[in-house]
Amino acid sequence: MSMVHVFDVRDYKNAIDNGGILYIGRDRFDTSRALQFALMKNGRKIMVQVQYTGPLDTETPGMTPGRWEYLTELEFEVVMSMLPQIEFDRVSANWVYVVRDRNGYYLVYRDRKRAEIVTDHWAQLVDEKEIEVHRYFSYDEGEGVWRGQNVRFRYAWCNHHSGVQDLLSEYAAYFMLRNLDLTFKVLALVTIEGRVTGWMWERPHGRTVQYRDRSLVYDAVAKIQRNGLLYYSMRAHNIIITDDGKVRFIYLDYSIAYFEPHELEELERRAEEYHWKALQDIFDQLKDVPEHMEHHLQSISDTHLIFPNARCRPSLTSYYEKELLPWLNYVQILHRAMRKYAAELTIKSQAKKVAKHKQRLLLANTEGDLDASEDRPLIVSRRKPGMLSVGIPDRQTILKSKPVALKPKAKKKLLAPTLEDLVKYAKRMRDTAGLHDTEPGRLEEILD
Repeated sequence: MSMVHVFDVRDYKNAIDNGGILYIGRDRFDTSRALQFALMKNGRKIMVQVQYTGPLDTETPGMTPGRWEYLTELEFEVVMSMLPQIEFDRVSANWVYVVRDRNGYYLVYRDRKRAEIVTDHWAQLVDEKEIEVHRYFSYDEGEGVWRGQNVRFRYAWCNHHSGVQDLLSEYAAYFMLRNLDLTFKVLALVTIEGRVTGWMWERPHGRTVQYRDRSLVYDAVAKIQRNGLLYYSMRAHNIIITDDGKVRFIYLDYSIAYFEPHELEELERRAEEYHWKALQDIFDQLKDVPEHMEHHLQSISDTHLIFPNARCRPSLTSYYEKELLPWLNYVQILHRAMRKYAAELTIKSQAKKVAKHKQRLLLANTEGDLDASEDRPLIVSRRKPGMLSVGIPDRQTILKSKPVALKPKAKKKLLAPTLEDLVKYAKRMRDTAGLHDTEPGRLEEILD
């Protein structure tokens, strides 16, 4: 019933409140060859779009998923190089374009109006600021607490074409199934600046379907079909059984279609394949699975914490997160390690902020615009960006800042570790402490 998560915002609140930037997901436009990276700082979200120069997808001949991820991260390096210049507190701006020209890159800000997905207010309205967010699964979906209740939410905070399409498809499914008691209850419609941009529902809970649930699931699917609906996404991991024995369908993007009464024959024809044959295949596979091997819900949050001053480049791949999920001890060690580094980096950041303020006071009467350099775009190489061309150091390289008058000699900077470093650290700690044979209580004692 509990869910395993890799990143919880509450664990890093102090770092987030002191200059940390959250990366909360990415998306792409296939038609315009653009990549978007969603970032958040001090509660303000902004979508950073960069023109993508690599293959559009992993189906390109000779393109592997690993290679595609690598090329995507090259584009993310450009975004990382521009982080010090992105104005998160800029009024009326939720989208920024990283524009290439012959001299490098510069930023163009836009305010893309929120998409109003529905005008029929069939549920109560809740402002997005009323939700206490605990974790993000992507830039438009996450979990949190609302009035003491665990909830899941999804809303479009900017007019993102492909993202809004996906959101609308799932919203339509929840709307069509709302009276059938087959989904987790929709609690409210989420608004931003008075516009309905999404919805909020009961946080999913329960276990995956087992062979013993066969009659329950068949009855649920029959109810869907009797109401003129066809469910296209019949897969075992899309069906949840709650503690009180109710069937719940999840992951409803592009999954439900409605058929008019005169289309009944077409519905029955398609249902043979998408309902009954699919169910037969599912339960044939589950028939030989022992009941004690049931699985509870797990989720991976596509979220990273970035410290611009430390120039940490997080890995955007999910390999390590997935590798960590089966072993809770790994997750505990990873969280402790990240909190340790976050605390150290926060202390460094606060000290640097105080020193910078003192320096500005000393130079207040100096001629010239001291902050002019901060307003200019970072100039990088015109060739395809790599780690060196955009000034992103590897883990063994220390950045050298440009000397400034009256500024004391910079000390060696603390670089935030990548997720790969933390995983290696977690594995080493596990092997050293023998955590496979260690009780949970002993684990806390060892880590302290």
